[in-house]
Amino acid sequence: MLQQAVTGLIFDISSDDINTTFVDEVSNALTRGKTAVIAEIDETWTVPVDTRLEALNAMVFRRLSYEVAEDQWARESEAIEAEFSNLNEELKLAKEEDKAAIKSAMGKLQKKARAVNDQLNKKLSESRSQLDAKVNTMQEQMKDARDRKKTKIEKRINEVKEEYRARTAKLKKASNLIGEAFASKEKIEKSVAAGVH
Repeated sequence: MLQQAVTGLIFDISSDDINTTFVDEVSNALTRGKTAVIAEIDETWTVPVDTRLEALNAMVFRRLSYEVAEDQWARESEAIEAEFSNLNEELKLAKEEDKAAIKSAMGKLQKKARAVNDQLNKKLSESRSQLDAKVNTMQEQMKDARDRKKTKIEKRINEVKEEYRARTAKLKKASNLIGEAFASKEKIEKSVAAGVH
């Protein structure tokens, strides 16, 4: 039963951009009779949650969601670019009767690359909207805050902006890798059409 629960957890989590390392840590701690609760929380202070859960004899596993998600996008983009490169090499060395199958594989990979790139662009847009919403909320909180609280809020605003810069840098890098794969496919198609191997 535990294996089924963890398998289901892996499926659900992987579709929500959480990596398998996290799942491994949780599944190792999740013994018979225990329950896992997974939540996405924006917290500026972890002590209250940790203290309450510790009183319940519970464990907390934290991950910065943007780091996990963006690393996964980077790996996916690198894999697509590497596969395009491998297919390109195969196409150069392939016999004429094998070229159609390789081109078909490249076409399928290109569709996958487009889908990933569309998701990357959506994530970039969403991350900007999330940044704006968080910053606006914190700026509203600053209006009625005392000086000490304002300093904390300003610090948090700077942290959120830095997280956004790191997040978008990874997403843009992943998108650029996809773009490079597209460019290499176009070069391949032109060279094949011109009879150059």
